[in-house]
Amino acid sequence: MSSTTPDDTAANNTATVETTLNRNADVAISKSVSPASVLVGQPTTFTVVVTNHGPARVTGLVVQDLLPAGLSFVSASASQGSYADATGAWTIGTLLNAQSATLTLAATVTVAGAITNRALVVARDQPDPVASNNSAAAIVNGAANADVGVTQDRRQAGAVGGRNRDVHGDGGQQRARARPPGWSSPMRCPRG
Repeated sequence: MSSTTPDDTAANNTATVETTLNRNADVAISKSVSPASVLVGQPTTFTVVVTNHGPARVTGLVVQDLLPAGLSFVSASASQGSYADATGAWTIGTLLNAQSATLTLAATVTVAGAITNRALVVARDQPDPVASNNSAAAIVNGAANADVGVTQDRRQAGAVGGRNRDVHGDGGQQRARARPPGWSSPMRCPRG
């Protein structure tokens, strides 16, 4: 602004307003597994959802989800970024305020018992005011396969006239009468 009129008070010709920018980005993780109980050798699927509750966007975001012992990696699918199964690093990058990203991990259960799989934020550029929601876990229960065996007991005595013999292998619950030696079935001839 210019003027031809002299200004005798130059000290009041400028003004400054300070604005504090909120750089906080509250990143939260939730995790689920389905099915939660499987036989050893069967597959299960973990789903990890990461949400930025803001108010600022988050950049440089990395979540780690390394499968523990008892789970064998099958496949991974990320809605954003990339997943490295060797390290468990899910590199998401940037999430805007209220934006979410999803990671789906398929694995095979290799041992019996409860197996806990955990995901947690390991890197971000902005401060997070709520650290308590930066990790989540899901538990899958592996059940041992049933070991079923079949044993057959076939006891059969020799065919002795007038004596019973066990032909069913059931210890004599059902019995058939042995035919005497020399016995033959009568032959029926058609009439005519």
